[in-house]
Amino acid sequence: MANPNLLAATSMYAKLVTGATAGTAITCGSDKLIKIVSITLANATGAGQTDLEVHVNDREIWSSSSMADNTSAHGYSTIQGNINNRMPIYLQETHTLKFVNTGSCPWTVSYEEYNDA
Repeated sequence: MANPNLLAATSMYAKLVTGATAGTAITCGSDKLIKIVSITLANATGAGQTDLEVHVNDREIWSSSSMADNTSAHGYSTIQGNINNRMPIYLQETHTLKFVNTGSCPWTVSYEEYNDA
């Protein structure tokens, strides 16, 4: 399903994944398409600054140089929303979404999964 037909989708699911470590957050399975709806990152570790990165297929699509610790009104620095909310991120078969250099910063990804099998 290199280019899935969304009009012929057999199922659509809203999903959420959370974590607090670096690594792969989502891997798109066969016969599926994933649309990233939102990504939230927070540096609430109490360990100082961190250099967060978001990768799709091992290519950096977003980074924050020295995201400060505990600096916002909520007690932590937060990056919310899509990396670019006017251009959603789509993952096709075998594509991955990864977090790099997160330390123990919590992250959340909301996404939609489409299946046309």
